[in-house]
Amino acid sequence: MSRLAVLSEKETIRLPVGANTSTYFSQEPSYTPPVEFIEWLEALRGAQTQSLVEGAQTQSLVQLDEAQAEWKKTVEELVDGLAALEPGWDSYAAPAIDPQVISETKLFVGQIATPGTPAPAVVPTVNGTIQLEWHTRSTDTEVEILEPGRYYVFASVVAEQPWEGEATHDEAITRIQQVLTR
Repeated sequence: MSRLAVLSEKETIRLPVGANTSTYFSQEPSYTPPVEFIEWLEALRGAQTQSLVEGAQTQSLVQLDEAQAEWKKTVEELVDGLAALEPGWDSYAAPAIDPQVISETKLFVGQIATPGTPAPAVVPTVNGTIQLEWHTRSTDTEVEILEPGRYYVFASVVAEQPWEGEATHDEAITRIQQVLTR
């Protein structure tokens, strides 16, 4: 669990819950943050993405531009909307989308929404899972969120051997970013 600390209108960072924010910030104009914090913040500002591991979950620290922030919000709303699908939503016997899969998908979307990454299509599956898809001229990329921490990824780039298989959360993020940032 973490909380946001607002640095400026466009910058936020995540701090662990319970972190002493006075260590990082001060209301007093004469306060000078520790050198390690300044170096970390400068590296963060220059990095496209950086992660902090908190227990078993990864929190992404990303500076999103307005377009990324908008598609992230839209995709999260679409994912939330899948919670309303009732059993048999496909007019056959498809189960409702698992609430844990909805939460995991939103976590994944929050971390894949990096500068330069296009928005995915959101597709409910007949297995009660969610699939995110990216199709461009040179790539076909799909990731199905099976359950928290468990994914099935298909990544194909023109003139290269496609990759397909189960992946962990972090492996799925890495595979998708490798393909989509080409």
